[in-house]
Amino acid sequence: MHELRPVSAAISILTAMALIGLIDNYVVVLAETGSLWLFHALRTAMAIPVLVVIAVFLGWRIWPRNIGAVLVRSVFASLAMMIYFGALALLPITQAIAGLFTSPLFILLITAFVLREPVGSARLIAAPLGFLGVLLVLRPWSDDTTPMAVFATLSGFFYAIAMIATRRWCGAETTISLLAALFFAMGCCGLIGLAVIGVVGPE
Repeated sequence: MHELRPVSAAISILTAMALIGLIDNYVVVLAETGSLWLFHALRTAMAIPVLVVIAVFLGWRIWPRNIGAVLVRSVFASLAMMIYFGALALLPITQAIAGLFTSPLFILLITAFVLREPVGSARLIAAPLGFLGVLLVLRPWSDDTTPMAVFATLSGFFYAIAMIATRRWCGAETTISLLAALFFAMGCCGLIGLAVIGVVGPE
């Protein structure tokens, strides 16, 4: 069992959200003039060599111990990110983020009803309150709400599965190996998207 360090975890999450906020706003700009598939492919092409150099220089293990578990985790996480980044190009950024942030509720539901694990009273209160906030942003009852806004919640569902897989199956993996695997999966999605565009055209 890994040592729990909630303060360090909270600082890491806040830092990550700040960086993601910058990336997400850039994606909105990129979508106006370029292809998201090309964005993912190029980002992977730049990120993987950098991660390999860092891993070699610092002596970190980048190859996963459990390839199957990391592959499953990466597939679901990349699906979540594909839907999320696609939603960013078509929706206001607040609605796209709200869709992704349904993941805590899905984690709670899967943990309680599928895995049959205790979730605690605090989480039972916090997750529905968070989901209420998501509903206030998405406003599915509004005439202005598009099917894409509802579809964006799939990113939260897939991300929840990826996070559960991380916790249950990937505890022995290094952060850099999980990151490299995710970039690789998203890069593959980008190349597949570019191939499809090359065959059927951009429309």
